[in-house]
Amino acid sequence: MSTTDEAKANPPADAAAAAAAAAAAAGDGAAGAYEDVEVLHKLADTLRRTMKIRNGVLQETRVDYFKGTKLIKFLTTDLLSKADPKLPPVASEAQAIAIGNLLLKTKGEDGQPKYFIQCNKVKPRTLELTPKQNYEELGYYTWIYEGSQTLSNFMTFLIIAGFLAITCFPIWPHFLKVWLWYVSVTLLSFMLGFLLLRFLAFLFVWVTGYEFWFLPNLFDESLSFVDSFKPLYSWEKSPPGQGLYRAGVVVAFVAFLYWAYSQPTEFDSLLTAQKQFMHDLYEGNLLSDVAQSDKDDIDKPRAYPSYEELLRESELDLAGADALSDEERGDSVIDSLLGEDEAEDAADDVQDAAAKEGEGAKKEDL
Repeated sequence: MSTTDEAKANPPADAAAAAAAAAAAAGDGAAGAYEDVEVLHKLADTLRRTMKIRNGVLQETRVDYFKGTKLIKFLTTDLLSKADPKLPPVASEAQAIAIGNLLLKTKGEDGQPKYFIQCNKVKPRTLELTPKQNYEELGYYTWIYEGSQTLSNFMTFLIIAGFLAITCFPIWPHFLKVWLWYVSVTLLSFMLGFLLLRFLAFLFVWVTGYEFWFLPNLFDESLSFVDSFKPLYSWEKSPPGQGLYRAGVVVAFVAFLYWAYSQPTEFDSLLTAQKQFMHDLYEGNLLSDVAQSDKDDIDKPRAYPSYEELLRESELDLAGADALSDEERGDSVIDSLLGEDEAEDAADDVQDAAAKEGEGAKKEDL
């Protein structure tokens, strides 16, 4: 089908868009500076990195896609200049449509589409291929280009390096292990303190009838790392029917303040115990109790006996047991019996002494 037939079968939204699409197909420079291959590729990198996309499924494969109006809006507003100020500005929607057609029809070295392809949306987040490949405002387009792989390769390198570093932890220098312990304890303490303050802020506002959360999406696993920190806070009115619970929280808080005021010694002891706990935590005193020599020699390789040495020790033990003569075995039995007799004689002596003391006491009474 020719370009003219496609335009008749699928007329653009207005005459200007149709003219831009035809001009882009004819290659007469309707895309402006983006006719240059390097500038177009740089634009594709910027779009892939910054333009909002959706996740869908195409032929049982997870893909990223966008609607035609998204690209037009991105190119014709200040979003493009914010993403990359060095890129040439787009003057009109007609030029944006021409750029979209240029991106759509650009081929790679293998002759296949390089940046994205047009698809039909059959149901929410489900796409299917279509033979029609024209850029339209209401069309859906699936990214093929994955963007610059520099960051991805760098992150892969960090993952491998981190894995090797963790694997080699037993041979780390002692000072690195100490630093790692301090960093881990500091991060853990910061996280626990932050979560505690976050909860207390929510609790104090909640008793007034509102719900306040600092970083409300912090633990939302469905969001990306950056989106987990958006928005900064949330403020909503609490649902009705929680007055009794709020009153209970107020009573508990007042009771705690009264206890801290009336029992300053116990409260000071609580603070002292908390400080001592943090000191022990940083010093590593809460770890399992082992000998100091084991802690000092933790980096030294341990010498374990070989298999031949274990066999030799076992043979020596067996030979020593067999070397005892019958006379020696008899002497050992006699020694054990004599030991029992001596114990019985000692017990009899104690009883005789007690009996004599009793008889002497009776004579004195008479």
